Amino acid sequence: MARIATISDNREYSEMTKWLLERHEHTVEAQTNPVDFEQLFAFKPEILIVTVGRRATAIARPIEDYMRDVIGSETLRILESYPPVYLLPVIVVGIGIQEHELRTRLRLRRFVRFPEDLYQLIVDPEGLSRFGEEQRSRRVSPYGCPNCSAQMIFVGQSVHDLFCRRCYSVVSVLQDEDYVLYSPEPGAELRQLPKSELHKVEAHASDATFAPLTPTEAKKKDE
Repeated sequence: MARIATISDNREYSEMTKWLLERHEHTVEAQTNPVDFEQLFAFKPEILIVTVGRRATAIARPIEDYMRDVIGSETLRILESYPPVYLLPVIVVGIGIQEHELRTRLRLRRFVRFPEDLYQLIVDPEGLSRFGEEQRSRRVSPYGCPNCSAQMIFVGQSVHDLFCRRCYSVVSVLQDEDYVLYSPEPGAELRQLPKSELHKVEAHASDATFAPLTPTEAKKKDE
């Protein structure tokens, strides 16, 4: 089973999703906006589920004002602003809204409709558990961050994409090139950096974890 955080602007949506997940033996942390990032990442989630829904005033018409017409739009905006979120597989549960109507920079692993698609995902023995296994199998890389020198980790199963848990920098290693693509945070514009500046460091067992650091943990690392 997986460790899952569920978040929504609407407490009923968040609690409803939590109830369904716990019935199938997942460990769940439910939050509503404003998001408590300290509590969220102290929970060490393996999957993030965000519930969004069309407001009743927009049921019979196209979405005109995204922030006004979509419950959960504020949550998505806040999550986009916090780089460690990009390290987690994100699943969006839509209530009365279609995938093409979403506006988010988050890298979605799945979009499911409530309740039918969500129920099928939960009861699938390889569904959510597969995402959790992917997170637990994440590996520490042999490279130090070009920004703060901390040990970087591989993103997903790729051996080319790296993430720094301390300062949230991202690096893409290009084969057969003498440079890497580097960004101080996910979602920012990538720039070239000489591959020679991507130095190798000795791995420490205490750092061998996939989990993003909480704000407090990141601050302690810098002290």
